[in-house]
Amino acid sequence: ISEPNNMFTISKADSGSVSQKRLYIFNALGQLIVSNIVTKDANNRFVYNVNMSFAQTGVYFVRIGDNRKDETTPFIVK
Repeated sequence: ISEPNNMFTISKADSGSVSQKRLYIFNALGQLIVSNIVTKDANNRFVYNVNMSFAQTGVYFVRIGDNRKDETTPFIVK
């Protein structure tokens, strides 16, 4: 979800038993830009608010979880 001023809310539903996962944001070159622990909320969702105003315009990728096979989702910073 994109919000004004390059603020983003990243959210992922997860009914599994793990209560914390690591969130990663990579640039198009695969360089790690952001890494942080995210805790599941009462609605079984991992939610993270990130300010990407420091980042250059372009496509970025977010992954929640340590497994490289976990879903990676692109988003655009304008």
